Amino acid sequence: MLVDYFRAFTACYQALEALVRGQRVGALRAATVHYSGTLESAACHALERLVGMLGAPAGVVRHAGPPDAPLFSVSWSGGAQARCVPVAGLEYSLFELELFFERARLRVVDGERRVESFESRADAVFAGHKLLAPATLLEPSPSHEIVGAVLAAVRAAETAKDDGASLARALEVARILEQAAAR
Repeated sequence: MLVDYFRAFTACYQALEALVRGQRVGALRAATVHYSGTLESAACHALERLVGMLGAPAGVVRHAGPPDAPLFSVSWSGGAQARCVPVAGLEYSLFELELFFERARLRVVDGERRVESFESRADAVFAGHKLLAPATLLEPSPSHEIVGAVLAAVRAAETAKDDGASLARALEVARILEQAAAR
């Protein structure tokens, strides 16, 4: 779990999970995941974080593409949907989450180590309408210096009783990957 799903233990993604669970931005309505590589090497990271935030999905549908890197959708019983889009032919690793909440929009650009966030605010020109305005909803930005976070998680696990949530998420992601790869 610590090796394959290290983002679950980094400050940025833990803050994102807390933001979602705290309902500060409202319910997640839609998400787009862009990934390079395969389901097992790249898409799995986004799925683990979505499962961490929203729980087990209600459905998985493969739309197109090869079994190891398909275009697919995941849906949750609360109405949230995530569309997972592979991007082939890149010379760099791509991992981005674009999250549309009731009252905010977040874009996590993992490879660039940045987060863009916007909150719903009243439009100054049109009464009764709201627009998105830049906000700081999530700090710090994603970091690739994860060894410290992983070591801290190991130390915390030594003193605390593991409730099995991390393993349950990993097993749920494996189930999603199997469904996304199936025809």
